[in-house]
Amino acid sequence: MTHSTATFSLGRRLLFGLFVGLLALGVAAAVSPNARAQSVLGAEELKLLREIEAYLNGISTLNSRFVQVTSEGAYAEGEVSLARPDRVRFEYDPPDPVLLISDGARFIYYDKELEQATFLSLEDTPLWFIMREEVVFDDRIRVIDLERRAGTLYLTLEDARYPDLGQVTLLFSEGPLTLRRWDIRDPQGIITEVALIRPTFDRPIDRDVFNIRQLPGMSPEERLRPQGR
Repeated sequence: MTHSTATFSLGRRLLFGLFVGLLALGVAAAVSPNARAQSVLGAEELKLLREIEAYLNGISTLNSRFVQVTSEGAYAEGEVSLARPDRVRFEYDPPDPVLLISDGARFIYYDKELEQATFLSLEDTPLWFIMREEVVFDDRIRVIDLERRAGTLYLTLEDARYPDLGQVTLLFSEGPLTLRRWDIRDPQGIITEVALIRPTFDRPIDRDVFNIRQLPGMSPEERLRPQGR
């Protein structure tokens, strides 16, 4: 497996954790947890789940450094920016050349060293969740567990449409409720931990951050593809 291929596979796992955890944000009314959640969670846990939904739905933008480590000893850093519901930029620091970016209509995997872009179908990636106007832990997102330990909430989820991606556990601090980290366990048992460092929420982000057309190496045809709103 090449470096780019390996990183892309990791990027898909990270996208699942990221988008389920905080990118699918919106102005939403209270919703009822799905039947599975009601069967595995008690009354107190269901109340916490509704609070997490309300918290995620209240976020409009996010910018943060992140630190990523895996159970195999890999380490990386980078920056994530999002403006919901449909723009995100997930970029690793050098020497890793990977950039994952959506401008609202297109989603690409971009190799900065090769200056090559791979256009991906949103329906074939975990990015589908970000396109929602509200966070809803419905039958497409299975709630596996929710527990409180030492002032931290641990919410474990799996994507019903992509069971091969494994599970993600979102970690929230309390007082006030804030997303701090997500842990991803893939089908091979590899755990990837991603911690947000000094995140800022609900501050304006320049739209050029999500501009795909300005990336070096984009062909005239690629530049002419429709952009998001």
